[in-house]
Amino acid sequence: MTGLKTRIIKLLRGRHNSVRYRFYILPREWLIYLFCFRLIGRSWLEFYAWRMNRSAEQSGHKPVPDGYVDDARGHFEFLKAKGLLPHHHILDYGCGFMRTGVFLVPYLNDKHYVGVDISGQRLKSAAELARARNLQDGSYKLIELSSCRLDELDGHQFDYIWAGSVIHHMPEPDIRIFLSNLKRLISGDSQFFFTFTPAEEGRYERRRIKDFYYPVDEMRKICESEGYQFEFADGWEQLGRSDHAVRLVLADGIVNGK
Repeated sequence: MTGLKTRIIKLLRGRHNSVRYRFYILPREWLIYLFCFRLIGRSWLEFYAWRMNRSAEQSGHKPVPDGYVDDARGHFEFLKAKGLLPHHHILDYGCGFMRTGVFLVPYLNDKHYVGVDISGQRLKSAAELARARNLQDGSYKLIELSSCRLDELDGHQFDYIWAGSVIHHMPEPDIRIFLSNLKRLISGDSQFFFTFTPAEEGRYERRRIKDFYYPVDEMRKICESEGYQFEFADGWEQLGRSDHAVRLVLADGIVNGK
């Protein structure tokens, strides 16, 4: 009887974490998105910012678990292996709790790290984590973005851009807006690394409202049509990750990094 119950629960869960999530939380999120955002002209980005802010508030701004933070040391080592040096300026796009940033900031020259996110509540948690890790105020910058146009970053120039588990949550129009506007903040020597999980069976798929899966050829086409060279970055698989890391440079740029 226990085995039958387990099989039924597994069937009801499907690809999801729990039966409750599949049949209550997920439908509720879709209804909020459709009726409180999309139908009144508010964007996916506004919904996702609301969702992340709400999650941070519900958690009561509890300290970010050390294990979750320390797991991002691999991101830092990966970027160093790709040529990141202390004098470089880096944009941590979708920095969230700044778990990669706490390793980047001590390595980089002062004020050479800029972390951005659409969730102001997560940036508050990022500042708390930075203080807990004894990062000096003023040695880094955190900026809340209002859109993928990156207007808040005017005047900055970056040598490296890092977006870990961010593109995975963006619909194609937002990816294109971001890539188009990023070009004014970089040069021919700049490198952009991001991670994504390719779609299964070679076709676009959306899961859990927030996860967008693109076939490799489609992601390559999006990036190349916006003026970038696309290639997979080696070394990421050594971290034991199931996603892939991609390296973008401007199509007409000359890149000196690895």
